[in-house]
Amino acid sequence: MPDDAGSVERDEILRVLDDLLRLLRTYDETRWADWLDRDRRLIADGHPDALNHLLDAFGGMGSLNDL
Repeated sequence: MPDDAGSVERDEILRVLDDLLRLLRTYDETRWADWLDRDRRLIADGHPDALNHLLDAFGGMGSLNDL
């Protein structure tokens, strides 16, 4: 049975997070790597608030955008 749209989108988010985690760890950005690693696990487990927590990393002073 083919994946539904939500599953495809989730898998793409997980792939992007994997790439970003590798980049952050390469440059010893542990604070953000730990934040995103937690979110990645929650998203993979289907936790309902995981995407909201991920979005909290962006925007505002000291956010991932500043990095």
